[in-house]
Amino acid sequence: MLRTPLGTRDYALEEAEAYSRLERALERTFELWGYREVRTPCLESLEVFSGTIGPGAVDRAFKFQDYDGRLLALRAEGTAPTARLFASTLINAPRPCRLFYIAKVFRFATDFPGDFREFSQAGAELIGSGEPSSDAEVMALSIAALEDLGLGGRGLRIDLGHANLMRELISRLLGGPDGERALDLLRRRDLRGALSLFKGRGLPPEAYDSIAGLLRCRRADEFLAMDIPIADAGIREMLKGFAGVIEEAEEYGIGDKLFLDFSLIRDLEYYTGAIFEISMEGLGVPVGGGGRYDALIEKFCGLRIPAVGFALNLNRLMEGMGAGSLREDRRKRVIIRSKNRREAIEIARELRGKGIIAVVSLERDDSLSKGGELEGFDYLIVPSGDGSLRIADLRSGAVKASSLEGLLAELGGGGFE
Repeated sequence: MLRTPLGTRDYALEEAEAYSRLERALERTFELWGYREVRTPCLESLEVFSGTIGPGAVDRAFKFQDYDGRLLALRAEGTAPTARLFASTLINAPRPCRLFYIAKVFRFATDFPGDFREFSQAGAELIGSGEPSSDAEVMALSIAALEDLGLGGRGLRIDLGHANLMRELISRLLGGPDGERALDLLRRRDLRGALSLFKGRGLPPEAYDSIAGLLRCRRADEFLAMDIPIADAGIREMLKGFAGVIEEAEEYGIGDKLFLDFSLIRDLEYYTGAIFEISMEGLGVPVGGGGRYDALIEKFCGLRIPAVGFALNLNRLMEGMGAGSLREDRRKRVIIRSKNRREAIEIARELRGKGIIAVVSLERDDSLSKGGELEGFDYLIVPSGDGSLRIADLRSGAVKASSLEGLLAELGGGGFE
């Protein structure tokens, strides 16, 4: 038996339908917030990723050579292709420009056990604004998208950090191999090891206290009350912008979901400012993340255009939710069985016009007996030839007579008892 390649899998019937409902729900939320859909190809020039996402992420991309010698890659993530699209197609569009995508991405290695080589991302990008309010908007949108999926009670949280703040501080205080080692410890979330390294290198007390205070800080009010005596003009500017993001997030009502983490280092190198990860209870890995990337679009068009965005990992999201939790008002499924094929076809057409799933039986029969063909349907309809219908509820076994108009009225009202 042929199986799917390592790191991929099939989705059929209820699982596939659940994914479609998930995607439709996310599309609806993005559109309600004023974001418009874009689609980029699965195949990109390797340059889209090699000069933007960092060597570690590029190593995980599926790369190959085109017939003309050009190096190509399968889409490794969604932000860089969207930035390329903006630079090549939407550069003259009014700004800020709000875009979203739902797309497959492909990576050789996985970030966490259980991840796939092929998975789906849903992302939103706000391009053309460097205001803290734009960072807050995309964070609020990520929470709204999850709440609209019914996950508001699942302990949603955003861990918020800064892409450059800790790098700059460590570079100025340590530098060289010690600085790289400190960043590596933070990357591995070894806070104790990093603090031990700082202490062991004999930093001045105010320097150690400043960096230790930031690394231990978790709540917004703690950060806003902090004094960082070692901050120079550049660091102070970062701190001011970060404080603005927190204050704007409070305006969106998501302050209670914010937890600061200055040890957060995301694996994509294009981030330049606030970065964040999105988590929920019951799942040991983040379901998404994002941040500010003010220098990315410049790599494609030479113009420095600020931008911020996020992406959700739909495979992880489905794992955390379960396919059964993605329920919508299920449309009734009806099968029509008749010796008169034309009559059955006309009834099916009428039902479909009202949003009812209707199938014409492949059997020319007028019996109400059950059979394998009826599996998965709610009702079996058998026309009587005089305009009336015999209707069998395939779940309860009840049978009644009705007209097509009566059937439409009752099914359109949500049920047929």
